Amino acid sequence: METAEFMANGGRFFYAVFMCHLSIEKSLKGLYQKRLKEVATKVHNLVYLLNKIGIKPDESIGRFLVKLSESSVVTRHPG
Repeated sequence: METAEFMANGGRFFYAVFMCHLSIEKSLKGLYQKRLKEVATKVHNLVYLLNKIGIKPDESIGRFLVKLSESSVVTRHPG
């Protein structure tokens, strides 16, 4: 998240979104592995990962994660 903040402060918003998503994704995959005792599938959808590990965020966090997941697809696979 520190890198995402650094990128945002430097006006590199494309990379800030990517790094923010990547940080959250890796954290969720760590929880996935700890709780389910298996390696997470190769997905990037944060909401999917939350559902698989049984976490229900509050509404504002949920909306943020949906928006972040949608935005990250564009940063990973532009055009």
